[in-house]
Amino acid sequence: MSVFNMAALDSFNKAICDNENAIVNVDRNNNDRIRQNGTFKSGNIFRWMRSPATKAANNEVRTQLLKSLGEAFGLNGMTTRSDGKVRFSQEFITDLRNRLGADLKIEDFGISRDGLVTSGKPLTVRRIRDIIDNAAASQKVFDVNVYKRKLDKVMSEMKSFDSTSSLGGLKDAGQCLSFLEKLGSNSLVREDPNYEYLYEASNDDEEREKLVRFQYYDVDKQEYVPMKTIEDLAYHLNHKDRLGMPVHLENQPFRPNKYTDDSKFDENALNKYIMNCVTNYIQFMVDLHDDCKKAGKLHEYTVKMNHPGGCMEQRIKNATDFKQELHVTELSDNEVDQVREMQRIADTGSAEPLHKCIFAELNAIITDPNAEQGDDWAAYADRIKKNLCGQKHPITEYFVNDEGKADFRPVMQNGKPLVREITAEDLDIIGPKIYESIYE
Repeated sequence: MSVFNMAALDSFNKAICDNENAIVNVDRNNNDRIRQNGTFKSGNIFRWMRSPATKAANNEVRTQLLKSLGEAFGLNGMTTRSDGKVRFSQEFITDLRNRLGADLKIEDFGISRDGLVTSGKPLTVRRIRDIIDNAAASQKVFDVNVYKRKLDKVMSEMKSFDSTSSLGGLKDAGQCLSFLEKLGSNSLVREDPNYEYLYEASNDDEEREKLVRFQYYDVDKQEYVPMKTIEDLAYHLNHKDRLGMPVHLENQPFRPNKYTDDSKFDENALNKYIMNCVTNYIQFMVDLHDDCKKAGKLHEYTVKMNHPGGCMEQRIKNATDFKQELHVTELSDNEVDQVREMQRIADTGSAEPLHKCIFAELNAIITDPNAEQGDDWAAYADRIKKNLCGQKHPITEYFVNDEGKADFRPVMQNGKPLVREITAEDLDIIGPKIYESIYE
């Protein structure tokens, strides 16, 4: 199955404006840009029928829309004739209809026997918006423009439903969308393109040590800035004017200040983690509205949006728990996997002690039906070490309490709980005891 290419619909996405009755056409004098050309009104409903030039323009933009949809879905069956007109095969039409259903309204395109668009009907912003949004939804594709429109609609409906609610969860989703808009096509984290040259050009080891290898994109300055540690980016993201909530970057494996050429995880791992969190958060907050609306549970949805939770990972976990509790819809396999991962991240925050982090990691593996299982600590050790080694946490130790049961207590240093990076040795000492306690 081909990958859905949302970029093929960019020209139509950009043509969507507030005036949903606006008619669009292809601008041949401006790189075939899709542009507004008048407004569709009931009073001039027959005017386009009397003008061959207008009908031709309407057919041209409808042809371009079908062609763009075909390119987005990777469909076969589009051929360009010698006169430049695009012909669509019956297989193409059938395939596209199967993907988009009745929402496509293929009859409005008036496909002739030889596969040409002949209806002459105008194409409005409303129809373009509905078709693109349905195409993205059918492929479970995240698109900023689509979700901006969906969020605006949800916010409008919720204000009518309960004008006194703060709806903080939805407002934060709007901030996340704004962040993605400002980020644009830029990679959030990258290696400084001058790093390799500067490193090779220097013969001074001390000067080399001072070089900052990685950068993050400052969405306010609209430029890349040095990223010495993971905390630099976390501070930027968690600011109230950006994402507006904590994201636990310390729980993903990439460390810019410890990166070497043989490191298992590079900046791509960090980019993937952040983008997954942000897009998943937006989708859960916005799409949950329609689920609750259909189930007649908008009041419960309002309460959840007023109190969505703390960090982004916990909010995603709360939203999926909420879906299950209300039985508004079944979670997909992908959503179940996301819940498990968000729970693991939320339960291994920097304040969590060593033994609780190990419990969380074991739980994530044991509850995953697709993960390889084992009969002892050794079967899980490598996977847990990959996630926890190098992270700073309160260090704890195993002991048997007065009741003869397994228990855990903080390791003290100078009268204070010891907080340092977790080592493989720490895990191998306490890990087997934790594994045994689960199955006691």
